[in-house]
Amino acid sequence: MTLTAQAGKMVYAHMVRNSVSERLGYVFINADPDRGQERSTFILVDLTVGDDVWIACLPGETTDIDGGHSGLHSFFSGFLVN
Repeated sequence: MTLTAQAGKMVYAHMVRNSVSERLGYVFINADPDRGQERSTFILVDLTVGDDVWIACLPGETTDIDGGHSGLHSFFSGFLVN
């Protein structure tokens, strides 16, 4: 999972499975007033058929999520490992 943020913006995002209460990991970007930032993390998860995985910015957390602004994008990807 990789997050990017503009200067002065804060992003706090969780990777979750099946519901927001099942948090697998997170990435946090602190608000740096002088420059944009990028953070990445690697999470290895054993999934079963039918599991849904997504990135969530949860209510009550300070997050300035701003997708695509100034060419900045946040993303995650997954791979099947046998």
